[in-house]
Amino acid sequence: MKKMKVLLLLLALSTALSACTFPGIGSEEKKQDKIENENGELNIYHPEGLRVARREQTYRLRTPDNLTQSVEELLTELVTACDNQFTSYTYMLGEDNNLALTIVVQADASAESRVLLAAAITETLFQLPEIETISLTRTSELGEKLSEEVFTRSSVYYYDSDGDAYDRYNPRTVRVYEAGADGATLVEKSVRIYPTPGESMEKLVIDHLAASGTIPRSTRVFSVSVSRDCCSIKLSDSFLDDVSGHTPETVIYAVVNSVCSLSEDITSVRILIDGSESETFHDTVSISSPLVFNSAIVQEP
Repeated sequence: MKKMKVLLLLLALSTALSACTFPGIGSEEKKQDKIENENGELNIYHPEGLRVARREQTYRLRTPDNLTQSVEELLTELVTACDNQFTSYTYMLGEDNNLALTIVVQADASAESRVLLAAAITETLFQLPEIETISLTRTSELGEKLSEEVFTRSSVYYYDSDGDAYDRYNPRTVRVYEAGADGATLVEKSVRIYPTPGESMEKLVIDHLAASGTIPRSTRVFSVSVSRDCCSIKLSDSFLDDVSGHTPETVIYAVVNSVCSLSEDITSVRILIDGSESETFHDTVSISSPLVFNSAIVQEP
């Protein structure tokens, strides 16, 4: 099988665990393998903003001589450290110490959050030197398979369900405009975006604005289309939610300025809101026609 190397450029930099029950571990019990780590202390990694961070406190394994139980301990810690981004898991260790791990996640998680979560999980588990590879499967709460990826120690490889390898994450650095501290102006920032095949950069930029809290965090992108020099974006009605301390102009032009900055070919943005016929946003900003880049609202560097 042809392999295409994908380098995750993520820096290795909790909330309380809500009551959860986890499915069984898998029927095959591995032999007792000694884990060669000093004092049985390991780091726990977790997504933090747009990077992978190391938890301040290390974790001391209770059963360092039992590989299966050590995996169980680390996964339990990861659920807490990753802020319940995955709510349950099952796993099985093969005879060659290849770990097959299935986690249950939200089906609408962004590509960037998937990368960060996978990086946190693999960075943590690969501290157990006996593990050779990790096959990570993501499923929805309804049991639908969302993705299947294979990770090795030296490189990170991604495989689709047909077994074909491809460069799934190709990081791009783009300009976005996030709300300033005053909530009335925008600040230009450079951020790294991880597009997947067929996923639009416009959608990923808006996902980033939602994750940063510049626009309502529950905002979803329903469609993106470009005609000549205008980009039309249809957003969920949750985009109408208030963002505490942010003016309507800040919310609207965070989207307009960020999308316009993706390409010189896009000079205007038309914002459509699902189920809404209103021609003004919060009775303040007209969205009845395409909007152009607004430099007056951007803070001077």
